Amino acid sequence: MLETERLTVHVGGVRAIDGVSLNISAGTVTAVIGPTGCGKSTLLRTINRMISLLPSVRIEGDVRLQGASIFTSGLRVTDLRRRVGLVGADTALLPGTVMDNMTYGLRVSGQWRTERARLTRVEEALREVHLWDEVKDQLDGPAEGLTAGQRRRLTMARALALGPELLLLDDPAAGLDPVATQRIESLIYTLRQRLTIVLVTNSVRQAARVSDQTAFLWLGRLVECSPTARVFTTPAERLTEDYVTGRCG
Repeated sequence: MLETERLTVHVGGVRAIDGVSLNISAGTVTAVIGPTGCGKSTLLRTINRMISLLPSVRIEGDVRLQGASIFTSGLRVTDLRRRVGLVGADTALLPGTVMDNMTYGLRVSGQWRTERARLTRVEEALREVHLWDEVKDQLDGPAEGLTAGQRRRLTMARALALGPELLLLDDPAAGLDPVATQRIESLIYTLRQRLTIVLVTNSVRQAARVSDQTAFLWLGRLVECSPTARVFTTPAERLTEDYVTGRCG
């Protein structure tokens, strides 16, 4: 599904990603772990080219989605971002209502041209994240009025409404209580049945619970990427063992 080849990303003169080569198979959940500032979020934003919105960005190497480079000239970035959904850690919502948030991307993509088609897609996506029954009577109410956990699921539904093949989740349970965190993790289990997911998390326990493989970044470099069970039981690198056991980082 996804390959990065010697990917190096400089942001404002700082090397945030340093020569990362990573393979992600279709239908899997890959957790990306590492200490704050190691390049986890930068990696996600490079994969769907949101990084290009920042000033002074320089990218070397390649990222291939189903064998095709995402940096190919002529590729529409809006098409890429429809195929590669990104849910940020900040639960950033658009100003306006729940419905405004859900339909903005649908309108921009132009795939669901009629209002009826858009409304059907909105309901499908909200049901997929188990949010429909909670907000169906609040669709014309302010999105900011939702709880933190609901806002997080709303941002996931907003990305899912576009029908992505790959879903990038940037610490989706950050700041949530245990019940809301469990809901997010249950969603990941459900979504993995039809999507490929890359999950950045600051919780090694969460990585152990929900992922098939785990990639460990340290100072922008990929230290190790292996099946999750191996990373947490018999890691190949001492630094990985030190990090997952809490001795460093």
